Amino acid sequence: MEMPIHGGLVLALCLSVAAVAGMLRLLDRLYGLESRRRHNDITGFMISVIAVIYAILLGFVTFTVWENYDKASAAVDAEVNLVADIHRDAGSLAAGSATAVRAELTGYLATVKDQEWPGQMTGQCPPRRSALSGIAQHLRPASLDTVATAFIGEIVSRLNRLYDARRERLLACNRAIPTPIWISLAVGSLSLIGISLFFGCHDQRVHLALSATLTISIVLVLWVVFELSTPFRGSAAISPDIYKDMLDFLRSS
Repeated sequence: MEMPIHGGLVLALCLSVAAVAGMLRLLDRLYGLESRRRHNDITGFMISVIAVIYAILLGFVTFTVWENYDKASAAVDAEVNLVADIHRDAGSLAAGSATAVRAELTGYLATVKDQEWPGQMTGQCPPRRSALSGIAQHLRPASLDTVATAFIGEIVSRLNRLYDARRERLLACNRAIPTPIWISLAVGSLSLIGISLFFGCHDQRVHLALSATLTISIVLVLWVVFELSTPFRGSAAISPDIYKDMLDFLRSS
């Protein structure tokens, strides 16, 4: 049974703090307090260097995943809005053409909501032939005047942008943080936490509190990075409700 993401986060935090407490106790047995205190200067220097390198890497990764998440969300909004715009502009077409175009658009939204989105939630986003491909053949103006022709050009322009938004959504589903970056983040996290344990503090409870706080902060940031790296999965997943709401609106209009 899959554990809820928040339950997994709490478990990861508890295990991390427990591991830090165990490592601190082990270090106290292997290296005496006075021995570690004599090296506090070099330990402080090393942790400063590692913290700067780790902060640069973590900041870069966090910015990248947030940018990708924001692009995915913007692509979803653009996709739905463009469908609504084309549905409205279809009123300038001949009666039969308008009905056909609008049927294609509502069918497209239903396909995304019922077939494509469940796959996205599992990380499977194979390209599919969409209902959009049949719209162009129905673009017949209600009359031959300049206004009707202009609406045809506007529909084609928005249809092309709809294709772009759809591709952006599918690409965002398949984007992932490369394994070497995850390895670098893991090594940097362990190094930063590990070095903090080598400080010599008279009060072990204070030392544990400081190291546990550092560990919790790192785990939380890594959790945010992980959640944002999968825009259609997890607790931060983009919701498909916007497709359902627009589909209901178009069917009732």
